[in-house]
Amino acid sequence: MAQTLFPIREYEEVRRLDPYWSDWTCFCHIIVGRKYLKRPTITKWFNELVDRSEYSETDKSALLGYLFGLAKEKRVDF
Repeated sequence: MAQTLFPIREYEEVRRLDPYWSDWTCFCHIIVGRKYLKRPTITKWFNELVDRSEYSETDKSALLGYLFGLAKEKRVDF
C-alpha cells in the first residue's frame, strides 16, 4: 500500500510546468518534506521516474541516501 502514497500527479505537474528541469530535479522537488514516504517507496519511484542517463550506477546509493534525507527535511513552498 505504501507504494501508492507517492505524489505522482504532483510530479507530473512539476514536469509539465518546468519542462527544462531534469527528472532528478523534479523528483527532488517532490520528495522534500514528505516524511510519510518510506525508503522502499522512494527507491521504487526513483527507479521508475529518473532517467538512468542522469546518474552513474556507482552513485545510485549515495543519491538515494540524499533523497531519504530530503524526505525528512522541512518543506518550503515558493
